[in-house]
Amino acid sequence: MVVLAARSVTASLTDPDVGEGYNFLQDTVGGATEKLIGTLAPNAPAETTTSQQGSTSGGFFAPFGTDGPSEELFERNGSLEKIVPIINVAEEALNQPIPTNDWWGNLIHVTDLKNVSNYAAWSNPYAVKLPREAPYGLQTCYSYTYREIGSEVNGTVKYYNHSYHNDLTLSSEEFFSYEPTYEVYEWDEGGAKLRTCDETTGKCMDSALVSGMAFVSAKYDGLTPRIDTEHNITYVDDSAPGKFVIHLNNSQTWVLYASDKSLSLRVEESVVFSVNASGSSLVADKGYSGTIRVALLPEDATDDTVYDEYAACMVLGGSVSMESRTGYTLHWDVEGSSCESVGLLHFALPHQIESMTGSPTKTTSPGAIMMRSATRGLMVGQVTTNPTWSFVEPEADFEVDFYPARKPSPWIVLETDMLRTLQKDIMGNWSDWDADSWYYNGKYFQKYASLCLMAADSSVVGPDTLLLSYCLEKLEKMIEPVLNNSLSPPLMYDTLYRGIISSSIFKTGSIYTEFGNGMYNDHHYHYGYFITASAMLKHLDPNWSRMPELERIIWTMLRDVVNPSAEDKYFPRFRHFSWYLGHSYSHGVTSIDNGKDEESTSEDINFFYGMTLWGRVTGKKAVEDLGSLMLRLDAHAIRTYFLLKSDNTIHPPEIVRNHVTGIFFDNKVYYNTWFLDRKYAIHGIQMIPVSPINELARTSTFVEQEWNDILSKERIVTMKNSNNTWLSLLLVNAATVNPMDSLHKLKNATMDDGLSRSWALYNAATRCRDDVDVHVTESIKLTVQADGKVPHGTCLAKDYGCHWHSIKRIWNRYRENVALGIADGAPESRIKGNLGRKPYDRSELAAKLKEVPIFERHRVAATTARIGVSASLIRALHDEGHLTRRLRRIKPLLSDDNKIQRMKHTLTFIDEQTYQFENMYELPERHRRSKRFIPKTVFRAAVARPRYDYHRKAMFNGKLGIWPIVEDCTAQRNSANSPAGTVLTRNIASINRDVIKEFLLKEVIPSVARTRPRQAHSDSAR
Repeated sequence: MVVLAARSVTASLTDPDVGEGYNFLQDTVGGATEKLIGTLAPNAPAETTTSQQGSTSGGFFAPFGTDGPSEELFERNGSLEKIVPIINVAEEALNQPIPTNDWWGNLIHVTDLKNVSNYAAWSNPYAVKLPREAPYGLQTCYSYTYREIGSEVNGTVKYYNHSYHNDLTLSSEEFFSYEPTYEVYEWDEGGAKLRTCDETTGKCMDSALVSGMAFVSAKYDGLTPRIDTEHNITYVDDSAPGKFVIHLNNSQTWVLYASDKSLSLRVEESVVFSVNASGSSLVADKGYSGTIRVALLPEDATDDTVYDEYAACMVLGGSVSMESRTGYTLHWDVEGSSCESVGLLHFALPHQIESMTGSPTKTTSPGAIMMRSATRGLMVGQVTTNPTWSFVEPEADFEVDFYPARKPSPWIVLETDMLRTLQKDIMGNWSDWDADSWYYNGKYFQKYASLCLMAADSSVVGPDTLLLSYCLEKLEKMIEPVLNNSLSPPLMYDTLYRGIISSSIFKTGSIYTEFGNGMYNDHHYHYGYFITASAMLKHLDPNWSRMPELERIIWTMLRDVVNPSAEDKYFPRFRHFSWYLGHSYSHGVTSIDNGKDEESTSEDINFFYGMTLWGRVTGKKAVEDLGSLMLRLDAHAIRTYFLLKSDNTIHPPEIVRNHVTGIFFDNKVYYNTWFLDRKYAIHGIQMIPVSPINELARTSTFVEQEWNDILSKERIVTMKNSNNTWLSLLLVNAATVNPMDSLHKLKNATMDDGLSRSWALYNAATRCRDDVDVHVTESIKLTVQADGKVPHGTCLAKDYGCHWHSIKRIWNRYRENVALGIADGAPESRIKGNLGRKPYDRSELAAKLKEVPIFERHRVAATTARIGVSASLIRALHDEGHLTRRLRRIKPLLSDDNKIQRMKHTLTFIDEQTYQFENMYELPERHRRSKRFIPKTVFRAAVARPRYDYHRKAMFNGKLGIWPIVEDCTAQRNSANSPAGTVLTRNIASINRDVIKEFLLKEVIPSVARTRPRQAHSDSAR
């Protein structure tokens, strides 16, 4: 046996960042040179008939960690088996991490041991099943034969799927009466190995279930072969030794190959096959030791010999290695006499054929064997004597970075008031953590981390750094509960399947709690948000004091989802991701009738985006390169199978018209979501979270077709004043088609809960293909008349969400440039050098403000005078979030004696006769009188904030005075109370502006000047 590595990477022998034995958590380097063994050239022949790829792959697959997850952070729990038990797994195989999201999961996952579901698993082009009722054995079905396309309703076909039928079952006479034991005893990246045994005799047959296998096979060890079908066998041709051509009444023709050529229909041979009386079984007359393999003849096959030369080479499994940032190889573990001479026949998917390089033949030749997968299009048989497939996924057209490839233009930043919107979002109330969901908490974390990214972008905030500092302070405060796993419900380490899950499943007992996180649904969605947001935080504040605690959590999440190494015994390898399919599965450890599925492709992309950025900010180049390769491979598969351009040939034309698949099962495409059957949700779930990386999968051509054909006609888009939160996602996406219209509408749209308005505007602004001036110019050129005039009624200003003066300015500049002979009338400014006044450095202004004593900052005018800037700049600094008003309540300084006197004064207003105490006296009768003639005196009181008087060296108590609004007068005649001529005080009948002015000038202002500290006087009181 030899370990194959199609391309060695010499850098891995010298660079510790990609060294083979590198442990990213423990910073130790092991023997890189010694572990890279048996390196062969891509087309070198294997040295034996069996090959297998080891667990090494240069430094790219080095473990993220080999120690157990922190027991201090993650409580151990082994009771998941009570909720989602495991079946059909050999006892000796339970002592290792068990795959939770592989394509063959239906064979080992159930939710009820008393009522075990019996669902198929899709290896493609075949589906396989382990039946729970006779006929027992390894059952297979070619799904494409039974394709059903849904009927059109309101112009839309919602689904297509395939019913399951027992086309052929590899069985034995010993299984006919009693159900055998099924045991999966080994697995790898290609599939699983199955043992089916008769408990009575102990005899078994072994099968390898591998993605893309051209034959369904079983190796018999003394059992009596039996081939069953639910159809009738119309004819069997055994004219060639060891080969049987089986014709069924459903128009299928299967070819059976036996490794022992003595197996025949003729009685003179040692083992004789015969068709039973019912016509649905082919039964041998005695025990047999050897291999039986079956394959369906392609529809276009001209004879039954297409498989003959490949029947003696059997695939047993597969593994993956990574040779470079853009290259990876699938290694097939093979066995058989013809593997070296003829080669392995194995089926490849469409996305693989597009990126395949190296040795396979018959990729697209006229003689290629082709079969249909259930939901992934036409598969083409590949033949190679070197059992490896090598692929290249080229680098993206734009740099994968925290920021978009194109920054928003200054014109758009001003036009959309982007800075003020960002300040409002950052200064606003950040939502508290969700009490029940790691998914929503992750969305909140990335939502707010994205704001901090914007606050660090000079194209939005200029040279200012204060807003970023404030944002990071809030973000770091927000993430603290994650650092010690104190969010509710906390995460736990499951010792059954081995992974990090939400503990909520143990509280509710429901597999649906928290979107099924507890049964390994959607971990790449949930944890991807935390990983991406943490990469943003580390990028912006790498020296945060609690960063080591955050790194511990994030590395654990990465190990749970995408552990690359078999050396890590605490997590399975690549839990969600299939290197054969090129994308992730979201469905976990429950069986499901249509096989595993994936719904939100954009959240799948977001995980690998975060992984790439995390590798970059932590300085782990191998992690960055692995994440980048998986990101590009994932995007390639998504563009091929999930996001459907009009020329897509993978799916039926009725489905292609929908432009997205919806829920993508192995056996079914369902134009829907798990939560809402609305087109805006079906398409919108493919857009979250809003991120610069979405363009990698969502090409401009696809977005334009999707928008024009479907989304632009949705009611939430066409109606005015829609408050549907999905609209915000659709508008950001539509910015690729019409950026200014989207920006204009995003100013007032209701935001999705995972999207802030400023981040929506920012991303929509960066979707502009070049420069807005160029777009405006091109739009005018499309409408301009022969005389060079723009037709009356052209409403470009409305289309671009700006003033018509701006449109006119751009067009006039273009015409002037054309007249001057400037190429293409380039609309850029013709002024050379630095333009405009140099902006103030916000950090310098902040330093100056700190030098001003706080008691001299009470008024804007005094503050501006001290630091030498305008009042408008101070107000701008406040609006931008650099300054904050400090408000304090005025509290009177009361001594105990003051309080007593106030209480006594209050008691004088209490009429004792209105109260009656038990057994004291009767309540006297009172007569109502009119109070209209009782005179009422108005008092004017003036108080200020108590403060220390630096000049008097004493505390000013804040009391300026209280004055009754009365006037003196002379009695005109004698009365019982006073004789004529007595000076009396009376209320002022009409309190008008003149009365108030007189009191201010004669009473209040003199009192301020007399009692208030000098440093606190207003200008008018000096």
